[in-house]
Amino acid sequence: MAALRLEEPEVQRRPEVPTVPEIDDPLGYRIAKRALDIVVAALALLVALPVMAITAVAVKLESPGKVFFHQTRL
Repeated sequence: MAALRLEEPEVQRRPEVPTVPEIDDPLGYRIAKRALDIVVAALALLVALPVMAITAVAVKLESPGKVFFHQTRL
């Protein structure tokens, strides 16, 4: 699914501007990568959620007022 591309990318020179050509990945690879990105992000959020909840409780216990700071702007 995640094949490593170890070869050096081809660099095309245009007047004073180096460019790298776009790599044409198959649709299946892009779909799989997007799905993997979403799953990893969801798992990271699940891992971070208890830490954020504990932090919110600690702030509420130690400080007067609300957990989230709110300020009216003029």
